[in-house]
Parts: sequence; structure tokens; C-alpha cells
Amino acid sequence: MSLEISVGVLSVDGPEAAKFLHAIVASDVNSLAASKTQESLLLTPVGKVVATLWICRTEDERFLVVTQRNLIEKVEQSLKRLLIRTKAQLIDESDSFKAVISPMSELTDSTVLIDDSYLGVDSLAL
Repeated sequence: MSLEISVGVLSVDGPEAAKFLHAIVASDVNSLAASKTQESLLLTPVGKVVATLWICRTEDERFLVVTQRNLIEKVEQSLKRLLIRTKAQLIDESDSFKAVISPMSELTDSTVLIDDSYLGVDSLAL
């Protein structure tokens, strides 16, 4: 039995993607290796939590920022405000992904292990 969860997914791509994310989230994005994921927080300038995030580094200059679907617009607006003169682009890819909670025995060959999470073809399972 698997359960699908609605998630919001933003891709952040470009030569300054890591530097950009590292400067604005509450985790060490620079130390995140390719094919790894980490939990993080997006905070306001005074330290209030905007959203819990899962940041997946899929390639050297490409990241997926995953959060609750109902928070994706707020997260996207916050990130876009800070994207000024940065060599990175932000794209909402929420419609291309879904989160799935599933027993390990039900994972398919199209699912790739990323740290403690799984990133599959067209799906993100956390």
C-alpha cells in the first residue's frame, strides 16, 4: 500500500544555485553532495519559519526544493525576491512530481536512492 502526498517542487538551476540557496536557507547547502538530500528551513529576516524544505542536489548545479504544496507559492515568492543578479533560475515543477510513502518492498527499479529519501523517475518519495 502506498500513500500519495501533494508536494510543491521548485528547481533551482545554474552556476550560482548552491551559493544562492546556501545564503537563504537554514542548512549547509554548499556541503550537500550530488544525489543527496537534506532537511532545511526557509526563514524570514527575523527568524520566523516560512516553510520546512527538503533540498535535493540532483546535479552539481541543479537542486530541487520540496515543501508542502500549499506553501509553494509563498516559498517561490520569497526565493524570487532574493534571486536578483544571481546566475540561477527558479522554476515551479510541482506538477511533474508527487511524493509517495511506501514500504521499501514496494519500491520499483525506476526509484533511485538519494540519501534517506528516494527520487524516482517523475516522482519524489520522501
